[in-house]
Amino acid sequence: LYAPRPSFADATAIDANTGQIRWRSPVDGFRSDHAALSPDGTTVLFSSSRHCRPGCPLYQTEVHSVNLDGPNLRPVTSGLWSAYGKAWSPDGSRLAVESQGGTADPGLLRIFITALNGGNRVQVATASRSLSPDWSPDGARIAYAVVYNAASGIYSIRPDGTDKRLL
Repeated sequence: LYAPRPSFADATAIDANTGQIRWRSPVDGFRSDHAALSPDGTTVLFSSSRHCRPGCPLYQTEVHSVNLDGPNLRPVTSGLWSAYGKAWSPDGSRLAVESQGGTADPGLLRIFITALNGGNRVQVATASRSLSPDWSPDGARIAYAVVYNAASGIYSIRPDGTDKRLL
């Protein structure tokens, strides 16, 4: 069992049969949460305040990955204000990452599509409330929720940000 433990600011592998911790990868910040298992079952993504230093905003987090067979903690995103909700593409080559805020509009939620190394990042959607991206099984579309007045609903969009549809 793999679990990011928010109150302990770590990523931990726990033997489901014994309850014993197999390995623990502490992070430098104050939280770790929002895990997502890779399609091949070898890697877990989680959001962490790992790069947060004294004086940074409370929700300045980034996405990191860790192998299930051992810690090998690696950053995946950088420069996003608060990257937390995420979903793997079906082939495991890209991520849909939900990010909140930024200096221009700290309350706006955005969905970015990015390669696993954090490169080729494209913003594909924005909303003021609730996104929670998820890929279609064939990887051709991303579904997300918007909860805000008349615009509320479930939407889908192509990974390049085109062809937005209310479902």
